[in-house]
Order: sequence, then C-alpha cells, then structure tokens
Amino acid sequence: MSQPLTSVSYCIGSLALVGSTMAYIKKGSIPSLLSGGLVSIIYFIGGALTNANRKNGLYVSLAASVILLLAGIGRCFATSFQKAVPLVLSGLGLLSTLYFGSFIV
Repeated sequence: MSQPLTSVSYCIGSLALVGSTMAYIKKGSIPSLLSGGLVSIIYFIGGALTNANRKNGLYVSLAASVILLLAGIGRCFATSFQKAVPLVLSGLGLLSTLYFGSFIV
C-alpha cells in the first residue's frame, strides 16, 4: 500500500515544483517559487517516509495537501475566483487532502 502513496506524494510534489518554477520564469514571482518549493519539499519528505514504511509520511503528505488547499483558497479569494491557477491549486489541494485523509480514517 505504501507504493501508491509514495508515487502520489512524489507526483504532486513534482507538479508543485514545476508550477512554482514556471511562475518564477513567467512572472518573476519569488514568493511563488519559495512557497511552491517548500510544499514540494514537504511532499518529497512525506513520500520518502512513506516509502520507508513509516506512517508519519502519510501525515506529512496530508499536511502538505492542506497547505496547498489553504494557499489555493486564499489566492481564489484574492482573485475573486477569476484566475485558473488558484482554482487548480485549490482543486489539487482538495483532492490530495481527501486522498491522503482517506488512509487515516
């Protein structure tokens, strides 16, 4: 069971890293680069811990998902739900929170 969890953590972490890098390249957004990089690192740590069969890796990945969800919702309100990127961040954060949370209950 740890292999799918590990893969999802690494996949979402990679998506966050690529997205934050693209935001930096296109807009010069250092906050996006730093926050996306931090969330990516948290996901990678969660994946590594899960891969080592440590249950706390699941909690770390869940925490990264909640951070992603809250950051996306915050940006949605700031842009009046008119921009695609905050909506995608919120959706990805919500789906990953539900996914990792389903293994806890």
